[in-house]
Amino acid sequence: MVMKAKIILLGGLITATLLGIFGQDIAYWFENIVNIDALYNLTIITVLSISIYLITILLAYVFFKKINKQIFYSYIAIIVLIGLLTTLWSIFVLAMWWG
Repeated sequence: MVMKAKIILLGGLITATLLGIFGQDIAYWFENIVNIDALYNLTIITVLSISIYLITILLAYVFFKKINKQIFYSYIAIIVLIGLLTTLWSIFVLAMWWG
């Protein structure tokens, strides 16, 4: 159970970080496939990235709160630190796109 939980949390953290950092490139790429303006794609990608961070924090709470509080606090600190930096970057990029 613990190993699966760690893999799920790491996967969520990596996915949200990649979406947050490379959201602009993904939005341009997705514009060619779906034919929706890249601005709206970037908005959706940014919201998705932030949502995945929040879900990852919730899952860390569910997985580790009962087992070990020290591990729980470590995971929360890492997720919040990485999530906050990435979210600030993606919101900055999104604000520049919206003008």
